[in-house]
Amino acid sequence: MRAWLMDGYEGVENLRLGEVPDPRPGPAQVVLRVKFAALNPADAFLARKMYPANPSLPHILGRDGVGEVVAVGSGVENVGVGETVGILRCEVGVEAWGTLAEKVVVPAKSVTRIPTGWSDEEMAGAPLVFLTAWQALTQWADPPAPPSAKTV
Repeated sequence: MRAWLMDGYEGVENLRLGEVPDPRPGPAQVVLRVKFAALNPADAFLARKMYPANPSLPHILGRDGVGEVVAVGSGVENVGVGETVGILRCEVGVEAWGTLAEKVVVPAKSVTRIPTGWSDEEMAGAPLVFLTAWQALTQWADPPAPPSAKTV
């Protein structure tokens, strides 16, 4: 499959298009055919070695995305082949190869159905946006918002 490969820590502008073997799912994993991938600041930081991770090279960036399930590993019951799902925060794009490829392996527990009314593109970019808002409410607010707080 084709993928944007990071061969060093010189930034996203130095990624190269290359060929790597198609991924296969392990237990509790799914393989997605990537439809949309979103770059987020973590990708740019990791590509400059400014992120608390040190993946082996070559590496495939991309923490966020949407894809169609094309294979499932043993024990996967929450999604099936043919479903389109979004990726939630996990090791994808950091410790494991990411979404800047034709296919990606994702823990089955880290995929979610796309909310009604959302486009695939919106879902691909949503995890970072929502995580940032959640952190603002729960970690950076002074005092932190209580669990019963509602966001408008």
